[in-house]
Amino acid sequence: MRKFKAFLTGISLLCCSLLTANVFAQSCGTPSPNVQAVNDAWAPVPSQQLSPDELGRVFAFLSGIVGTWEGNGEATECFPTGETFEARQTPQTLKLSIEHNEEGQFSFNVDVFDTQNKIRTMYGFVIVKTEQGLQLAGEGNLALVNASDNVLKFRTQTLLVRMSANPNLRTSLETLRALSLQNGELRLSKAEFHNGVLINFSDWVFSKR
Repeated sequence: MRKFKAFLTGISLLCCSLLTANVFAQSCGTPSPNVQAVNDAWAPVPSQQLSPDELGRVFAFLSGIVGTWEGNGEATECFPTGETFEARQTPQTLKLSIEHNEEGQFSFNVDVFDTQNKIRTMYGFVIVKTEQGLQLAGEGNLALVNASDNVLKFRTQTLLVRMSANPNLRTSLETLRALSLQNGELRLSKAEFHNGVLINFSDWVFSKR
């Protein structure tokens, strides 16, 4: 039990350092929190039983940002070049819709337009309340890193295992997300780690429509 609590504490501290105001002051190839904490990219995110106070802060923050937003941002993709990575940035314009339904789910849907390549894509996620805590639909347990009046930071992990003796065929996708609200501006940041290595990140800033 002590080792488990130490593991959770280590993960929380690492996530906090990664999800600062300039959330992606990291570089391509940065090890994921799992790798930094326990040297294991496949360590699963455990269910996290939140206190009523923690749940209250989460839902108060989310309820306060429901609506339609527009903004701009940048996405960075990391391409391996031998032992290093090449970072390629893409400027984007964005439209964000946040909805809350009667079941207590919060849906985030982002219309992303790549202004450089003239390509439009959709990105989204759904935060779901369960008896065990919080989850992201399709991604599993949500590990809360920080929740306050104007900040929500959390971590998820998707483990994909193929029926093979080859360990290279299993995949871990660890995702860190941060939401912050300050002076009327909503910031949504995301970092994705593939098998324990940072492969892409984005930073978006929105204003209410």
